Parts: sequence; C-alpha cells; structure tokens
Amino acid sequence: MVLGMKHMSPSQEEKIQEVIEKSGLLALISEEGAGEEILLAKEALKIILEDKGLKVCQFPERTKELENKWSFILPTGEDNHFLYSTSILIPKNKINIQEISYSDDDEHVGVNIDSKNKAVAKEDVIFKPHPIAFDAAIYFASNDNSISEECLTRLAEKTILPKKEEIITIAPDYETIAEKVFNIFGVIEPQAAMDNTLIPHLLLASLLIETNNFEEWTKEGTLDTASALLKMGADKEAIDQSLGEAGGESFVRILGRAMARTFVNKQLKSVWAFISSDDLKKTGNEKPSAATLYRIIRKISRLTKPQFVFVLLWQAGESVSAAIKANDDQKDLPGKIKNFLEAKEDGGFLLCGPYKNFSEAEIKIQETLKKVV
Repeated sequence: MVLGMKHMSPSQEEKIQEVIEKSGLLALISEEGAGEEILLAKEALKIILEDKGLKVCQFPERTKELENKWSFILPTGEDNHFLYSTSILIPKNKINIQEISYSDDDEHVGVNIDSKNKAVAKEDVIFKPHPIAFDAAIYFASNDNSISEECLTRLAEKTILPKKEEIITIAPDYETIAEKVFNIFGVIEPQAAMDNTLIPHLLLASLLIETNNFEEWTKEGTLDTASALLKMGADKEAIDQSLGEAGGESFVRILGRAMARTFVNKQLKSVWAFISSDDLKKTGNEKPSAATLYRIIRKISRLTKPQFVFVLLWQAGESVSAAIKANDDQKDLPGKIKNFLEAKEDGGFLLCGPYKNFSEAEIKIQETLKKVV
C-alpha cells in the first residue's frame, strides 16, 4: 500500500492508525545506498512511532557517516529494540537427559545438564537462531513505488516481515519524501510532531537535500511544508552550514573541472561528463561520496540543454565507474538501460562499472544507449 497523498484517503488513514494500534514491533526499511533525504526522513518517522509506544528497528542501521554529519539533529541512544532469540538443541538420541537447570552469576548464565549415558560435549550442541518477527513494515523506495525483491530477500535471512502487499511504501513522486512523512504525522498525532524538537530539523534537512535547496522542486505544497517546519523551530542556518561543509569550495572546484569536460551527444540524446583521478586529487575529493557525484550530475544537467540521459564517468584508482540519470520524463528508460548494463539502482541513479578505462566505459554505455533511446 502506497502512502503520501497530500490529503490521505480514509483507507490510507485507517491503515496508518491500524499500524499504530495493532503493531508492537515495526521495521523501517530503506535500500542500501539510499540518499540522505530518505535516511533523515526515516529517522524522523522513527521518533514519532516510538513516541506512540511502538518498538522500531531500522534496516539498514544508521551509518557512522550519517551520525558524524548530522549528529546535532539525530537522536542518541540504542537504535535497535528487538530481542534476538536462539534455541540450544541437544539430540535426544545421543544424550539421555535427566534434568536441566540454569545458574546465574556476575559473568555467566549457565545451562546445567544432568545426563545418564555421557557428558554433553560441544559437538553435541546445536545453536538455532530464530528470525525476528515484525508486526508491520514501512518501506522507503528510492525512485518509484516498487519494493526491491533483493532487499526483501536479504532481510528474510534474519527477519519475518508482513506479506509484500501489506508493507506500507513511501516513495517520491509529486511529493517529496519529507512531505509524505510530515503528512503521516498529521494522521498519527499532530501535537507529537510539534513537541519533539528533532523532527522539524530532520524533515527540513531531508527537504533541502531532496529539492537541492529548492532549486529542483518549487511546488506550493513543498514550500508550505518548509514554512510549517520553520514555524515548528527547524534551524535552517545550522542545516545549511552542514550542507555547505559537504559542498563548499572543494565541491565548486570539482564541479568546474567536470563542466570543462562535458559535452552533448545529440545522436544518443545524452550529456556526458568526465572526472579524472587528478581532478579528484587536486580538488580534495580523493574519495567522493555518491551524494557528491549525484549533485554534480544535477548541477550540470540544469546548465545544459535537456537530454534523455546524463552520464558521469569518474576515475577511481585504476578503474572507471559511471553514474547514469535519466530525465524525469523518461520513466521507462532506467529499466531499459539496466537490461543491457550490469547496473545497480541507487536513489534514481544507475551505477555501473568498474571499467578498465574511459574508452571501455564510453563504448559499452553508448552501445546500450543506441538500443534504448
């Protein structure tokens, strides 16, 4: 079920209320490599759900990079609330058990086994972990309303989630992720969002990142949400400072070098930009984050004539990698490109490589574009 309409339907509101009232343990899920706008909005939703008495676990767990950058607005404390469950199995056909008891001291909990035919050896004991069962799950999709089967498969190894069709999905479309989470608060308990000072900070930071400081998204509802968050006490100055540190003078220098090596391929309806290892070293971006690379694509794409596809190639060590972004009106293009390239989806971008050099990367990506554009 997909949530996030500006004015939720009665069925959507009912589903949210049902999750709050009937769930004891809830999973908040985002995809590996999800953008900061999703991770920060997810943190905000976690706070409000916990304030309503739910036990909430995030998948994946919060990264150190996110904690270091946003420590001034992230909640502190233990992130996971569930209990791990493990059974200790002893085969009856090997051990004639007479009595089992346990002892507890300052250092250990002991399981004491009295057996008739032999002492229990470590090779006789089997440890069987039990998957953690969640009553409900909310899934933050990166670029559409679909749930990644790969993501659910990984989680199925250690958890039991609701059926796929029962998982609530939050995805960006005509509204930002921050707007959708903000609207959910209005259904759950409006005053709770007003009382917790971290929530407006987290959502405004998410909103600024997703809209690139409102350069890419200026809809009335988005601006209304920003205004409401500022009235609730969101500290835009502190958030701007944190965003500025991630993209200040160093970012301007690497952006300039990428722009100097940007050209339009009219035949393949694409824009191409190149960044060498020397560019990264001389601009202080030896290990650029995915967010930095994506920001370069967004910035340059607004300065060039719109094309179907934007391709950024960068040199990392001895190899070359690529990030591909389809224009917003080309909804089917990422899937078509992915069919021909071994690409990984990440927040609306396709990542592919590594390639031996720029030439190999260009040839393989151009061969794909010839088939799909």
